Amino acid sequence: MDRAKKLKLNTVMGFIYQVVAIICGFIIPRLILQTYGSETNGLVNSIQSILNVITLMELGVGAVVQTALYKPLALNDEESVSRIVSAAKKFFRMVGLGFVLLVIGVICIYPAYVSDKYDVLTTVLLISAISITMFAQYFFGIVYSLLIQADQKVYVYNIIQIIALVLNTVACATLMLTGFSIQTVKFVTAAIFLLRPLLLTIYVKKYYNIYKVKVVGDEIPQKWNGIAQHIASYVLENTDILILTFFVSLAEVSVYSTYYLIVHSIKLVIVALSNGMKSYLGNLLALDKKELLKKEFERLNFILSSVALIVFAITVTEVVPFVMCYTKGVTDTDYNRYIFGFLITIGQFFDCKKRLYNIIILAAGHYKQTQLSSIIEASINAIISMIVVFKFGIIGVTLGTIIALFYRCCYYAWYNSKNIIERPMILFYKDLILDSLLLFVAFLIGLYINENIVINNFGHWILYAIGSSAIIGVVFLIVNLLFNRKLLIGLIKGFFIRNKSNEEDMEL
Repeated sequence: MDRAKKLKLNTVMGFIYQVVAIICGFIIPRLILQTYGSETNGLVNSIQSILNVITLMELGVGAVVQTALYKPLALNDEESVSRIVSAAKKFFRMVGLGFVLLVIGVICIYPAYVSDKYDVLTTVLLISAISITMFAQYFFGIVYSLLIQADQKVYVYNIIQIIALVLNTVACATLMLTGFSIQTVKFVTAAIFLLRPLLLTIYVKKYYNIYKVKVVGDEIPQKWNGIAQHIASYVLENTDILILTFFVSLAEVSVYSTYYLIVHSIKLVIVALSNGMKSYLGNLLALDKKELLKKEFERLNFILSSVALIVFAITVTEVVPFVMCYTKGVTDTDYNRYIFGFLITIGQFFDCKKRLYNIIILAAGHYKQTQLSSIIEASINAIISMIVVFKFGIIGVTLGTIIALFYRCCYYAWYNSKNIIERPMILFYKDLILDSLLLFVAFLIGLYINENIVINNFGHWILYAIGSSAIIGVVFLIVNLLFNRKLLIGLIKGFFIRNKSNEEDMEL
């Protein structure tokens, strides 16, 4: 397949995967809340946040490995690909040992902190089960997953993920509904996710000629810069829950995690749409197609930003009613938090807003040049959250995250403007103003719904979601016809011309 066809297939399969992930992701936490309560849900999320350091493997060195693979894959250089894969495997073995030591440390320390609510054996077994699950998800098979993603075969990775998710959801739901403990549920999850690396290995062995080579020198020269960036990323992603765990309560962790589950799931849909773009743009960079890269960036950035804006504007209006329906019957904690819901949604929007800029930076291999900004971002989040959590609680930690993400979003736009894409910053500022207008409209709609309308079930929620979506869609079209007419009309025309061309090709 050519680049364009792979981009379409990766985008479609990425979207399907995220839909499945969202559905499965809502089912299991809901059952945990119903079966075990908010405290246990908070405990599970707290442990996962501490152990999420393993994601540094994929988000840190993983991104560097993908960047290193773009050019040799584009040139069909099997020897270089084999050297990079061998070096990556060697490095990840060391990182895996580090994660094992981290788990041992958590087992020794964390149970004492929650001993007033849970006995030590219960907590130790839960930590063990969750750590095995995360190890299976992020360590085993990680190199092969990076290989096929760099080769614009994200769709293969997504198909394997879908199989694991569906099996896990069915198994966990069955166990919880029949009265098994949360520890048993998590151990079964670990066993199921071990299927993922097995399937990845079978696929790579069949379709790639990867052979063992002796690693001489450093095949992944920027790996430490990648780790530095994503240690900061880990801090940013997990600071809020950790601060709430140690300075507020597990019940507040449950509230935060429930809202985060929803908005993070929305973000993952945007990430899925952009994953295919990552290898596509990386391929253009590797082949030094600068003019085509600039043109495609402008087009893809408008698509991705527009989708993110519309989706998160709708989320602003509907997140609180959804949470109230989702947690119906759970009375041990108040989940009706409109301002918090609005703020956490805005934070995830800024995370998506910087997505394509970040992709270009990673694809270009500019890790060292941008690592200081990631450290500043994480520091802003941690410092502000620590200062304001005592007065504002859950809202305080969210404010810290928004300010940090807004800073990084602006920095990425500036860096690309100066060093890679050379897109004028005035266009970025114009986008921010237009985005703010639509999000303000969404805030007013959501505030009206929250204060004047009682939504008791998902049927009512769907009706109001349709109404809110229609209003937001109309406002979006009006604003973009006034200020982005050329991009909007060009995108619509391009879609229909391509479809017509495809139909004519099929007839021929």
